[in-house]
Amino acid sequence: MAEPVLLAVDWGTTSVRASAVGADGTVLDSASASEGILTVGTEPAAYAQTLTRLAGSWAESRPAVIACGMVGSAKGWHEVPYLPAPVPLTAGEVPLTQVAGPWGPVHLVPGVSTDGGVMRGEETQLLGLALAGHATGPAVLPGTHTKWALLADGALTDFHTAMTGELFALLSTHGTIAQVVGDVAPSEADWSAFEAGVQRGLAGAGLGAAALVFGVRARALLEKMPPEQAREELSGILIGAEIAGACHWLGHTPARLPVVASAALAERYRRALAAAGIVADIADGGVTTRGLIHLARTAGLGEGVT
Repeated sequence: MAEPVLLAVDWGTTSVRASAVGADGTVLDSASASEGILTVGTEPAAYAQTLTRLAGSWAESRPAVIACGMVGSAKGWHEVPYLPAPVPLTAGEVPLTQVAGPWGPVHLVPGVSTDGGVMRGEETQLLGLALAGHATGPAVLPGTHTKWALLADGALTDFHTAMTGELFALLSTHGTIAQVVGDVAPSEADWSAFEAGVQRGLAGAGLGAAALVFGVRARALLEKMPPEQAREELSGILIGAEIAGACHWLGHTPARLPVVASAALAERYRRALAAAGIVADIADGGVTTRGLIHLARTAGLGEGVT
């Protein structure tokens, strides 16, 4: 394998992924670990040690390192101030913050803020999406805190956050809803139950997700709905209500929408968006690395990686 000149690192809350990049911009290899910031903590030396283990033999060529995500938060390696939106992602140089790494400086990407929202990591995904051709229009990035973002000519102008993933995790493990949805996710999705939940979420969003969620408990008790079906309906209700709220925020229902997510979550949103009359364009898995490579190139890192 050619020697990497750059390590592009996506360092989140629960995991970290590093990609070794050659001088021509090709991703040579990648490695990941379940060592997100919740595991590593706030001690800078612990991050340097984790990066060394993850890099392995790649460190021998002393590649430049750029990292995005929660690693730049107050609970990460070093807190990097947010950039206020709008932020020109594809034009101009995004300021990076340097911290001492194991063989040279590590360059941390700043997050982005609005009056009512913050993001870390998603801005780099959106940059990668813009570089792939979606430089203008809305996009959705499902996750623990799902982001609905607006891009205009490669600039991130605004975004809206829905805590859908976190709410599902909390409701399915604590309280009275957890009693009827079970504590184990089914091995295969029950798409019929999920899509029924999506329809309830879309149609009843004006009632509020809190009211719609209680309906899951009522149907489980009155109709003897099995836990795995109730679990899927809960997921569908939350995602359906999220989509309805996001379309209200946008002021319209888009005909198409890029989706940046893992394969399983992307399929869930593809089905939910279809129920709302929206065609989902699933982004490839390389958007984050693509964004990091662009930021590194713009900052002159990686010995002029092209």
